[in-house]
Amino acid sequence: EKGLSVAAQEKTAEEPPPEKLQGVTLVFKQNGVEKSAVLNNSPLGFRFRAVVPIVVSKVHAGSEAEEKGVAEGMELVSIAGEAVQGKTYPELLARLQAVAKSLRRD
Repeated sequence: EKGLSVAAQEKTAEEPPPEKLQGVTLVFKQNGVEKSAVLNNSPLGFRFRAVVPIVVSKVHAGSEAEEKGVAEGMELVSIAGEAVQGKTYPELLARLQAVAKSLRRD
């Protein structure tokens, strides 16, 4: 009986699933007041237009974002402690998508 080649062994080795974040803190500003929302699940539960600054245009009813107080008109200030000021829309979109992907699926 022949043993598996190294390549075959590598293919059969199971990789652990990527570790999911416990939550991500998003900070928003509205009327000069900042509000933090810790979101634990994906999807994040809100929409925005493809421009900077990122301003919430819709919050999905029953979503975790709604439960945590995210509201239409709030401007995104930081993602997981990283300020959004000076970043382009594609950079911010990529960051939000990466954060959402790392959270548990709701």
